[in-house]
Amino acid sequence: MGEDPLASELRRVTAELAAAAEDPDSQAKVAGLKARQAALARAMAHTPRRRPDDPALGYRTDAIVAAINAAGTEMTAGQVLTALQRSGRAQETYQQVLAELAYLAVRGRIARVRPGVYAPASGEGN
Repeated sequence: MGEDPLASELRRVTAELAAAAEDPDSQAKVAGLKARQAALARAMAHTPRRRPDDPALGYRTDAIVAAINAAGTEMTAGQVLTALQRSGRAQETYQQVLAELAYLAVRGRIARVRPGVYAPASGEGN
């Protein structure tokens, strides 16, 4: 996973601010950089931090398998979608989940119980 873009930008602005503060003719630039720095700090304070192992950060297929395994029982595509959205993957659609479920079942990463219903692959889950 890459570096947090807000933290990276805040570090860049802070370094630029330190350099600009040395120049007596850059009052306007310093004021602008201070405003940018404050805005980035506010944005970081209101942005939830995610763990590197957070399913919302990885591949959709892995998040689907994790959701089904965590449930440890049969799930419909709608239930999987709801689980994904609750884990922070609000961008997922029903059609995407349906396609991924079919793909994962063919690959043996989950089990297709009956049409539209999936469960952990044998030996997976709780």
